[in-house]
Amino acid sequence: KRASQDQNRELSLGELSPKMRESGAFMRVYWSGALYFLEADIALRRDGQSLDAVITEFTRCCRHQQRYWNGAKLVNTFDQISQSNLFSHLFKSYEEEHFIRDYRQILNQLGIQLVEDRVRFYDSKEGESLRLQITAPIY
Repeated sequence: KRASQDQNRELSLGELSPKMRESGAFMRVYWSGALYFLEADIALRRDGQSLDAVITEFTRCCRHQQRYWNGAKLVNTFDQISQSNLFSHLFKSYEEEHFIRDYRQILNQLGIQLVEDRVRFYDSKEGESLRLQITAPIY
């Protein structure tokens, strides 16, 4: 609901991100990032991988290489780790958007629906499996 109050729709996320302090666009930048990584995790898990594994490998192999990682460097490294172009492809699509992506479609992939502001889990074997994988504790 609050996303519809975004006063910066004339700017793409890529244009808005560096200006978020001046424009007060923290909500759009933050939630777009959260959805980006959730969408990436769903895609990775469907391919037998996970965001957890990519970040763990990044921490092991690469984090110490630079003090500053911009978005492009980070997604290219994540692509190399996952042996895909998933992160850069998603990054480009999010970067060009002028709104917060519809989170309901992403949640539906996890067997989650929002009905009258209430969370409802529905029978979806794949959705439930993905949801349980994503929410499982990491030891």
